[in-house]
Amino acid sequence: MTPRRHLVLALAGLLLFCCSATPIRAAELPRTVLALYDSKVEAKLRFSNAHQFAALPLNHLGLIVEYHDIRQPLPSLAGRKDLRGVLTWLSGSALPDANALWSWLAAAQDQDLRVVVMGDLAVRSESGADATAERVNAVLRRIGFQDEGQWDPVTLGTKLRLAEPGFDGFERSFDDVLQPFSLYRPLDAAMHSHLIARRADGGESHLVMTGRRGGFAATGFIFHRDPSFLRTRWYIDPFAFFGRAFATEELPKPDTTTLSGRRMYYSHVDGDGWLNISSVPAYAKKRVPAAQVILSEIAQAYSDLPVTIAPVAAELDPEWHGSDEAIKLARQFFLLPNVEPASHTYSHPFQWSFFERYNAESEAPFRATYRASGQRRYGAGSEADRARAAAAAKAVGLASGYRIPRAYGDKPFDVAREITGSLAFIAALAPPGKPPRLIQWPGDTSPFREALTLTRIAGAFNINGGDSRFDREYPSYSSLAPLGLLRDGELQIYASNSNENTYTELWTSRFFGQRYVRETWENTEAPRRVSPINLYYHIYSGERLASLKALHESLDWVRQQQIAPVTTRDYAAIAVGFHTIRLEAVGERAWRILNRGELNTVRFDGALAQMMPDYSRSRGVLGHRRHQGSLYVALDAAEAEPLLILRSEQMVVPRLILDNARWRINSLACGESECRMQVQGFGIGDFLWRGAAAGRWRATLSNEIVELARQDAVVGADGLLGLALPQGAEAGATLVLRRIGP
Repeated sequence: MTPRRHLVLALAGLLLFCCSATPIRAAELPRTVLALYDSKVEAKLRFSNAHQFAALPLNHLGLIVEYHDIRQPLPSLAGRKDLRGVLTWLSGSALPDANALWSWLAAAQDQDLRVVVMGDLAVRSESGADATAERVNAVLRRIGFQDEGQWDPVTLGTKLRLAEPGFDGFERSFDDVLQPFSLYRPLDAAMHSHLIARRADGGESHLVMTGRRGGFAATGFIFHRDPSFLRTRWYIDPFAFFGRAFATEELPKPDTTTLSGRRMYYSHVDGDGWLNISSVPAYAKKRVPAAQVILSEIAQAYSDLPVTIAPVAAELDPEWHGSDEAIKLARQFFLLPNVEPASHTYSHPFQWSFFERYNAESEAPFRATYRASGQRRYGAGSEADRARAAAAAKAVGLASGYRIPRAYGDKPFDVAREITGSLAFIAALAPPGKPPRLIQWPGDTSPFREALTLTRIAGAFNINGGDSRFDREYPSYSSLAPLGLLRDGELQIYASNSNENTYTELWTSRFFGQRYVRETWENTEAPRRVSPINLYYHIYSGERLASLKALHESLDWVRQQQIAPVTTRDYAAIAVGFHTIRLEAVGERAWRILNRGELNTVRFDGALAQMMPDYSRSRGVLGHRRHQGSLYVALDAAEAEPLLILRSEQMVVPRLILDNARWRINSLACGESECRMQVQGFGIGDFLWRGAAAGRWRATLSNEIVELARQDAVVGADGLLGLALPQGAEAGATLVLRRIGP
């Protein structure tokens, strides 16, 4: 089939689809959950129940989480077509106006928004004017249940009955003696009770429920918190609960874990300790700096894997604490095809809140310590200097563990210098056409709004924060961070995994600890893929043999996986795309995809995962792959507004379709016996295509100047075309697949 004929048939199919007797009106699928929190109880939003526990499963289900502090006026819901529902997860402390909250929830229900209530019903007001039972039950009844107004403080003899498998003991079973509870009763036949407490006298309380209008989970029956280590584990399955409560089963889910049918991998390095002298035996006698060790042992040795290097500008800049040696090492890093330059800011703020309303005099007590700071250790100086700094830290309210507000205070703080200034400084060290486009947040990774805004205006992305772990020490999905934090119109993207600090007691012991990051990678892949593989560490991991071996072990394991390696900037852009993407339903099992940025995978779960794309009517679809019961659909980055249509029955595909690839693919154009596309990637270019005509095929890889590789493959009756092209497409290339004979 010629490319022209293929285009004509595709357009004809699209016209038949879009121009039937009954016009199809596009309807945006709402994906935003508005989560309420109480800043009086949860002073830091990132540690609120809604953000710390609910956001990750909600993101996995394809939903965006937007937060609102109930200490502020409740927001208007008018015109919010993006809203899918409201989540409350409050502690039970008195609210500014509980009646106003429940009236607002009723107004949300009037707009057909789902309401999900977690934990306490939040009926107490600071004024004493508590929410009336009638007002509260008016909302609960529309969800599908009601509060019976009874409290059961003695649970001896009470037994839990599991009404539906999968909602009990997800990560931990309930204790024999249950928490006290109120009595709740379902009213709607469509309300599913998942967990029921049955008392000795025969009375019942339905403690976990979902229905057509939302859901409810009672305090004490959501997760368990260990009183000694403060670790948490889910009692209920949060993916199943939120999926039911917000009706996400048939929602196409923008996916940030997978690219070209494979799990993504990215790695980034914060530049702390650039010139720290390594004690690794092979380098110690020559007094080799840690940055040189990471350059030789990691960046150069693993040229098939991308790594993002983000120096602290003050550690390179001779006008601060840098040197010619430090700058030379940065240039050597950035010349490598697999290294992406980035910035770890200019002066490395530790506590960002200290600088939000900066006053130079508040930093004065730390100046002597700043002057004595060296490369080896932040906050050095005499004992008297350190004592003065410690007293000043306490006086200005620095968080525990911070003796100084930032690593380098040679000059007054300037947020523009931290962002645009550091990006410009790093850009001057990078090769032409390879500017830094990423800020990696230092310190407490809690940048204030202006820092986020300046990063966005500079055309850069941002990352760090979250400290995700899922291993024997943190054995729960509740220890994983969501994609990021959306607040006040700005978006902070979190790293997908924690760095070595949480494995080494803040770099004081167990320097081998990051070898256990593999447990998190494995637990976030099965039984569900919830995050990409991310190796995140600091330059000072080149200081010690144990930490260096941990990096080697991790990277050797990564090399054995079927991955799609990307730069850290690319991952951050994909995570941003998750928040900007719009999905419009344009027919039965048909969606138009808008504003997705660089996100190019859509996932389907449940019944839709058993279907496949209708390639004759879809537009901008590269291929699909099934994995762990889900359907991953790969989109063409060159198509601004893909049209994705699913069909239940198998079809004869009119062209090659992608099963999986290590490299990224875009601008796919296929004719009867030839496909042409743009590719970019790291390492060997593994590809698997389906639907190829039997016979001999030739793959030709070239850039604008020369042919890079040529490879022939024979396709059998199964229609599978496999390729393994040599490394060399880091800067992008053109790939042509042509059938050359039987």
